[in-house]
Amino acid sequence: MSSGKRPGQAELAFPGDGEMARRMRAYPWTSSPLGDPADWPASLRTACRICLTSRFPMIVWWGEQLFMFYNDAYRPLMGNKHPGLMRPGDQVWAEIWATVGPMLDSVLHTGQATWSEDPADEPARLLGRDLLDLLL
Repeated sequence: MSSGKRPGQAELAFPGDGEMARRMRAYPWTSSPLGDPADWPASLRTACRICLTSRFPMIVWWGEQLFMFYNDAYRPLMGNKHPGLMRPGDQVWAEIWATVGPMLDSVLHTGQATWSEDPADEPARLLGRDLLDLLL
């Protein structure tokens, strides 16, 4: 039986009861470079909903500054960089930006997905084997 309570805009934009959904709902969006989520492109709102409702580690990089949105499953990858919500990717991942920055820049400017020759080893090399073991 329904409680009759309809979800508000924040709950629709950032569904779930996890930490990152709560952080996104509480974030002062109107004073951020992205503004009110109600004014965001549908693609960003959809990407955030997909990210937050996935149990797989996911990150959304948005805009030229590659602002970061990520889900609870991605938090272990952040380590002591958490919380990184709405921080530019080059600030959060400075130690690996020489590798991932050009890959992401390519996606932004060509619209083509990026990949690594040996995807199993690339995250381990960039993030360290111990961190990758957390996911396995």
